Amino acid sequence: MKKHILAIMSIFLLSLPPEALALYFTGGTNYVGVPLATAEPTVAITLMGWAYSTTTASGQGVVGRTISSGGPGPYYLSIQTTGNIRFSLRTSAVTNFTTDNTPFTADRWYHLAGTWDGSTMNIYINGLFSTSTAKTGTLSTATVGTVIEIGKQGVGSNSPMQGHIADVRIYNRALTAAEIRNIYYTGSARSIRGGLLLHMPLWTLPAFDISGQQRHGTSTSGIMMGGLPPIGRYRR
Repeated sequence: MKKHILAIMSIFLLSLPPEALALYFTGGTNYVGVPLATAEPTVAITLMGWAYSTTTASGQGVVGRTISSGGPGPYYLSIQTTGNIRFSLRTSAVTNFTTDNTPFTADRWYHLAGTWDGSTMNIYINGLFSTSTAKTGTLSTATVGTVIEIGKQGVGSNSPMQGHIADVRIYNRALTAAEIRNIYYTGSARSIRGGLLLHMPLWTLPAFDISGQQRHGTSTSGIMMGGLPPIGRYRR
């Protein structure tokens, strides 16, 4: 019965228009926690999602994992206090960051993506390449949190998101520039399935994973369904 319900929910989510609701995070302690994959990414990864922040006054976590002490975990995508987008990776005790050069503007939708192929970290903003940093090694899985966090970064209420997040995805490989553009322009839940570990449209609560991995999220209190994102948020 549960599988039938999830199948029906997946069909419903796949049929939603681009203007569907996104989750709204209030900038407090609320976030969506996602169970880890059976095999977490270690040698390549892609993180992506749509974000609409109502402020650039403080750092805000979009999606990622953190270590128990609250420092950077194996992977994270966030908005910095400067308004820049940061993609961070941690191998052993070494953390590398790559930060885009164009400040994030409040009250606008952005599609954010970070990729790593084992040697180079890339950031893409709205489907276009932004910047890159050299990075080798294996992602650290020691002393890290037991969930993936959407809407904050770190223990407690560190770097909470204040605004909307939608269509979060994690892959165990580095998507190509063409694949990033495809997802940005189409926004289809059916697009680019290879290596997909998590796909949360975040158009409803509970937060369902429609990747086929059934890693459904648990939300804390205070998360609300936000207003309608701008029509054409996923350009066609």
